[in-house]
Amino acid sequence: MRRPFRSLAAGALLLAAPVLLGTSPAQAQNYSDHDYPGPSFVPSVTFVPTLGLTQYKQNDQDTAAIGNAVYKAVTEAAAFCAALPDETYQIDCLSERLNTIYRSMPSNTPYDETKAALKSAAAQLKAVVDANRDGDKSGKTFATASGDQKTTRRIRPVAPARKAAAVAQAVAIIEETQTVLLRSSATSPEAKPQIERIAAAVGSNKVLLRSA
Repeated sequence: MRRPFRSLAAGALLLAAPVLLGTSPAQAQNYSDHDYPGPSFVPSVTFVPTLGLTQYKQNDQDTAAIGNAVYKAVTEAAAFCAALPDETYQIDCLSERLNTIYRSMPSNTPYDETKAALKSAAAQLKAVVDANRDGDKSGKTFATASGDQKTTRRIRPVAPARKAAAVAQAVAIIEETQTVLLRSSATSPEAKPQIERIAAAVGSNKVLLRSA
């Protein structure tokens, strides 16, 4: 059983063992293989892909609200990916989740550098998967048991024989992203506390990857 990991920022337990769906009529959702090829699972923390902060006003309250929402989304994304039933999908899961988060963030805010850093990390993680993909296994869409939240595209696995190398590359990307975020906090003093928390949440994914 995989060891639970904790957010470096909050120290709160994020992950419990995933609960797989059974086959009872109440749980069956009649997804086709094309639309929903992967099993549903219930992560211990629900991920909400849309931050709901499309309107930004230049005041301290909104600055804090955006930062807190991004921190929460990154933290929950880590828990979501950690709960996948197959660890070989985790790197691409992180890529998809970070991409979803950055696309949900408003522009022209003190978090523009944060947004760019998350976009870059998502693209680099995707490139790692492209270079190490398992051609024998298909991509899958993962979701919560209710089906109301799921990845926005098929998540692809890395080959078991190349998993160690892929994880090392992914960890390096996470470390670089965390450094970029911490440096950017110095240029946005009004958002510095929130950016530092986001950096810590991003960094927590190193624990996820290394324990896989």
